[in-house]
Amino acid sequence: MKNGLNKQLILLLLSFAALVSAEPTTESNINGTDLRTLIADFQYWRSVPGHFEGASWNSHVDAWNGTLHKIMQALDEQVEVGQSSSEDILALLGEPDLKILDALHKKKTLVAQVDWQGEPISDIWVFNWRGNHDQYLISVDKGIVVAKGWYMALE
Repeated sequence: MKNGLNKQLILLLLSFAALVSAEPTTESNINGTDLRTLIADFQYWRSVPGHFEGASWNSHVDAWNGTLHKIMQALDEQVEVGQSSSEDILALLGEPDLKILDALHKKKTLVAQVDWQGEPISDIWVFNWRGNHDQYLISVDKGIVVAKGWYMALE
């Protein structure tokens, strides 16, 4: 019995070690990554501070076509204007970094600078890519995504 318990403990520890040592997705291995992994890795990379939040440059989170950018682009492909619900977005991207209520009246300049797919109507959910520098925006009206687009500083 003690031997069986030891085997179970070893298997449990090996399983835990595999989870802890799992590498997050990087720009070099994003192709073919399943959606569940992309969602988890988005949360991981989004929490890593980069140059635009005052930390050192980190190509994974700061570079054009870096890891975070590519993951966000892959997740963007899952967002369907007129189809995706606010619950879908929360499941896919988590809570936005900022919610701008009645954005058309409060943030006209921001709204005008985005190349929208769809027509923004009401609230805008902001997901930072590189701090306030570049962002992925989703316009939600009555719980449905009505538009999406990228705000880019284009320096």
